[in-house]
Amino acid sequence: MVKPIRSTSNKTINLVRQLSRRKERNIAGKFYIEGIRHVVEATQVKADLEMILYSPGLLTSEIGMQSAMNAENMDISVQELSEEVFRSFALKDNPQGLTAVAKQKWLQLNDVWGHRTA
Repeated sequence: MVKPIRSTSNKTINLVRQLSRRKERNIAGKFYIEGIRHVVEATQVKADLEMILYSPGLLTSEIGMQSAMNAENMDISVQELSEEVFRSFALKDNPQGLTAVAKQKWLQLNDVWGHRTA
């Protein structure tokens, strides 16, 4: 496993922080997922995840930790963060310690709802 990130000015952390803005999400073609439920669901449906970030000091859920560890077997980059670093970009007041960055996938409305005739 990669060495834990302990600096809030790390380039990966800066990228994640930028994804809170629509303009940056559109430029990067990525989006940010925060919270155990959302990240676990994304891994279960095999979403196009680029990386999972977690903080052992905040992540108390066994299923959340298992999801992060299983991601490595799915060729998803997994990065441990200090609690301070995780809190520096978390959007929630009480972060759960698990987040992911995924690639955007845009579909046409007809692809979502199926072809409808008038």
